[in-house]
Amino acid sequence: MIKARSGDNMLFGLSAGNIERLMEGKPMMIDLREIGFEKGHVVIFYGRTEEDMKRDLLENGVLLPPSS
Repeated sequence: MIKARSGDNMLFGLSAGNIERLMEGKPMMIDLREIGFEKGHVVIFYGRTEEDMKRDLLENGVLLPPSS
């Protein structure tokens, strides 16, 4: 994975190997301090459909906004 910053923009480039790991159920967590932000994290994960991803998030205790 390539991680970069351009002003307030965060850029993440995923390789084929990254995509394979995501499809194996291995999400990626990125500490934004690695690219110069004061704090924060980004989590990138995969789901076959949006409904699959919503279900997985809810099953793991993640709160979704009402419009999701």
